[in-house]
Amino acid sequence: MSEPMMTPSTDAAAVTIQRQFLLRKSKKGVSTKSLLPKTFFVALDGSKLSFRAAKLAACLCDVRVGDKVKCVSVCAGNINAEQALALINRAENILKDGGFPPLRLEAGEVLEVDSKRNLAETLCHVAAKDADGILVMGAGGMRHEEEWKQKKKTSPTAATGSVVLECMSKCRGPVIVTKPKAYQLLDHDDFYRLRSGKLGQGAMSVTMSVVAAVSHPASMGSHQTMDIAVRLLQSGIEGDADKCTLLNIRGDTCTESQSAKMSTYWNSEAAKQGPAYSFVLEQANRRSIEKAIIEFCDKQGDKGEMLVDMVILNSAELYKPHGSALGSVSMAVAKATNANVLIAKHHLML
Repeated sequence: MSEPMMTPSTDAAAVTIQRQFLLRKSKKGVSTKSLLPKTFFVALDGSKLSFRAAKLAACLCDVRVGDKVKCVSVCAGNINAEQALALINRAENILKDGGFPPLRLEAGEVLEVDSKRNLAETLCHVAAKDADGILVMGAGGMRHEEEWKQKKKTSPTAATGSVVLECMSKCRGPVIVTKPKAYQLLDHDDFYRLRSGKLGQGAMSVTMSVVAAVSHPASMGSHQTMDIAVRLLQSGIEGDADKCTLLNIRGDTCTESQSAKMSTYWNSEAAKQGPAYSFVLEQANRRSIEKAIIEFCDKQGDKGEMLVDMVILNSAELYKPHGSALGSVSMAVAKATNANVLIAKHHLML
């Protein structure tokens, strides 16, 4: 599989950028590929979740290798150009106040919807302009926020906005969807200082716990999902590292022999990445695959905290280039889970 490699870390605000490589290990040896810095495009619509998305993007941004965050807002609906610019300025100030280095903030951009593209397509288009662009957005806009405030009962589908669902399906690059409860570090104003270890965090965890859903070892999508986990997750945070669990749901028709081979393979791949990576084989027990993933990701600790901060899911295009861009399992999990969601795509991959 893959392993990130870079020179020793420098101060977060340093101008000198280190190159990052991805090591792919196989029976034939080790091959390396130089990787471009990533740009996280944060879509702002005025909702609290969109500003939370900006914080999550900053936490995933590895400033040591030149990653950047760019805030964008679309003039659509009740948002005019002046209001869109105000949203961008507000988000940038939140990041700066939280300790994110201004040098890693790319100038924000106000976008216009034209006759060729709707709102979702406009966001997808701007993210795809960058060779390593990642679109980051809240799970729901202002309307959903009002629903949550009024504590109305909504279905899992209603909890995720239509624009978000369209972006997950159509965007060429990976899409990160931010949920209200996941990764409690984002609740703090000094989130980035805590994340980078510049403030004492006490009992609070500043590292991220991530689940990468994998299937058969022959699946290209599973390998790509793990690759993007390796690219995004960080180490060296106060001597600790983000944790990644490779999760496979064993269907009721899966034989013991198949399960044993699956476990041997993915345990080996996890071990190559070091102690921060592990593998879990979960029995479906007559549950659907999506329900089993959701229940695993939505487990809570003794204090009601989310134990999984983000789940990484395949997109169908990883193994069906001419098929649907998002499979039914990934779509169902993305809609219903309380964890933040990352949809892996060919863009940003090897």
